[in-house]
Amino acid sequence: MQNNLRRAIWKAHNKKCFYCDESVSIRELQIDHFIPKSTDKDLKEEILKELNLDSNFDFNGLKNLVPSHTTCNNNRKGKYVPTAKSFSGVLVITEKLMSKILSIKEELDQEEKYDENISKIDTYIEKGHTSPEDLYNYFNKDESDFEEEERFEGNYVRVSTKNVMIQCFLPKFPELNGSMLITFRSLRIRDCMITFNHTEIVNEIFQGIGSLPEDNYRGFIVYNDVSENSTMIQLGNNRFTISLDEARQLCKLIDKIAPKYIDSIKSTESILKTRDYTYSRSGKFRILKISRLLWREILEFAAEHDYENGTTEWHIFDGRASYLKVYCATPEESIKDYRTFIYPELVDDYLWQDFSSSDNEVWLCWEPSILIDNEDDIEKLQNNIVWSAEYTYNWLTKCLIPTVTMYSRNKDKSVMRRFGQKEKFPSPFDNSKFTKSQTSPQLLSDFNNIKSLSKWVRKVQSFFAVHSKHYLSVHAIKGVFESILVCLKLCKIDIETLEYISGKISGNDSVESVITSVEEKVKELNNKKGVNGSNLEYALRPLIALLEEGDYKEQNEVMLINVLGSFLEVLQKEYIELLDLERARLLSK
Repeated sequence: MQNNLRRAIWKAHNKKCFYCDESVSIRELQIDHFIPKSTDKDLKEEILKELNLDSNFDFNGLKNLVPSHTTCNNNRKGKYVPTAKSFSGVLVITEKLMSKILSIKEELDQEEKYDENISKIDTYIEKGHTSPEDLYNYFNKDESDFEEEERFEGNYVRVSTKNVMIQCFLPKFPELNGSMLITFRSLRIRDCMITFNHTEIVNEIFQGIGSLPEDNYRGFIVYNDVSENSTMIQLGNNRFTISLDEARQLCKLIDKIAPKYIDSIKSTESILKTRDYTYSRSGKFRILKISRLLWREILEFAAEHDYENGTTEWHIFDGRASYLKVYCATPEESIKDYRTFIYPELVDDYLWQDFSSSDNEVWLCWEPSILIDNEDDIEKLQNNIVWSAEYTYNWLTKCLIPTVTMYSRNKDKSVMRRFGQKEKFPSPFDNSKFTKSQTSPQLLSDFNNIKSLSKWVRKVQSFFAVHSKHYLSVHAIKGVFESILVCLKLCKIDIETLEYISGKISGNDSVESVITSVEEKVKELNNKKGVNGSNLEYALRPLIALLEEGDYKEQNEVMLINVLGSFLEVLQKEYIELLDLERARLLSK
């Protein structure tokens, strides 16, 4: 008997023995002919006749089959003589269960066929003839891969490989923040869309730019299992596993977007002219720190020179606020309007909590968002109709503060009588003395002596001492070691400096041994793809010592600067890029 029919009869009878009505396990189960096969032919015909059944009745059919314990079945053998009456009772039950038995058997047959097909699929996958992703795509009529593309439309970016897609809205004036969405074609996380705000982008997604997943510099890489070709990553609050190849695709796309994203921030800051100012916790820019006394004098001056209360050129304030609001008509604009908003902010708000010292100073913070609404306001900033952070800083330091200082002094009538007349205040719109305060990073080409070059190297070393987790290419640190070799060969150093350098390079207190050690380090780098900021910072220490303590012949100095400039060119490029990234991170706090 087919195994599926056997199980169907058993299930239809609720897995119970027909004779004792007790549960029967599949192991104990026997399917019994209620009228035994060995029953005399004449007795069978007699039973059929008495029950008015067809003479062709199948005694091997479902109407004569019942589930039984092995023991119950054995106890009937040779002892039971069937009768029409006993068989009629069986027929009532078996005829009622026939459709159920056939239905269960059909389900079992389908399951068996399904298992056979799954087994074939497993074999195909094991042999590499197909993959789970291919099967999923086939049955869902889904395209297997993303279309590989790079689309840059305004501030919208869409880049994709076959398994990963990143869509990003770059920061666009006047906004300094962007957003990002990452989607995978990996079967495990298909159609999952993970979004990121500016803070998450610059602090998590852009960590370790330029490195591969297996280098373990990426902030979102949890761990790699090269033997299993898998990478566990964490994006936001989501942790999951993708293939190592998919992780490489993700890193490749991030590296394409990162410079575009950071350049967009720089572009906006160049319009707002905020690059040299600290971003505050409240979303404003700290442009100047002054005493609380001076701030009170500024507010008093503004209140007394409310634009509604006088006609002098200094009656340009909306003096009814607790912060500074300049409301005036500029020489280029005849219509009065707000030009800048300046808010006070605590210098160290933790001081009062700790009762360690008093806070006698206050930050003056520039607020861009109220006066600058959209891209059309670029022209207002360029024409100083709305004042940028830099213009506001210059106006405070060159115009307002000197005027307030004179005004406060002249308010003392005895002083006024002594001098005979009031001092002449500078014009609020005299920007002839305003100078550009924003600075760009110094370049190696700007240096003409070893002292200035040394200052730059020390600044780079200080940066990586703080930001030690950054990834740098192996060429950046190679340039440092090559610079050390050149300096060792061109300068004289005292014993103390040599001992210091030897300790950093693993020499034995001789110039020759230090040179040999450096050359070995350069060779070792051939097997590496990159280093972190900590490695670079440590390598820069002996170079600083050589530049600051070395004795160079005058004719060697110009040549040395040119040579070191070529060696440190890669470091300079990557350092500037990381400065920009850290600036973007400051704008996320």
